[in-house]
Amino acid sequence: MSNLIGENQSLARIVQTADWVTHHPIISLVVVLLSLAVIASIIKAIIRLIETASWSILKFPLQLLAAILKFILLSLMETIGLVFKQIKSSPSESDVITITDVQTVPSYEAKQKRLSEISQRLATIQQEQQLLLKEIAELIDKDSN
Repeated sequence: MSNLIGENQSLARIVQTADWVTHHPIISLVVVLLSLAVIASIIKAIIRLIETASWSILKFPLQLLAAILKFILLSLMETIGLVFKQIKSSPSESDVITITDVQTVPSYEAKQKRLSEISQRLATIQQEQQLLLKEIAELIDKDSN
């Protein structure tokens, strides 16, 4: 046995350390407790690192999906807004026909006919305006009495 210990330096070092531990039990206990505390702290740090990395890996697809949905919804809302704006600002059919008629028929008779139509329309609008003004006056008179 002594030959085995003498030939193997690492085994000799282990036997020497075991001998020292048996002769100094309190110091050995403190060293063992400190070693366990350091090892436990290292293990906790590794676990925390793995947990943080796992949460990041799990959150990324959800965050990516949320960003894509937000982009799609904003684009859709913008497109719908543009469509409604175009619908509101697009000229009516009668206006388009009127503009086309004026541009395509340059004859004197067509111009006179168009001027007559415009004049009649303005007269109708003026009559409607007068009726509305009378109605406003009546409503104001009723409120003030």
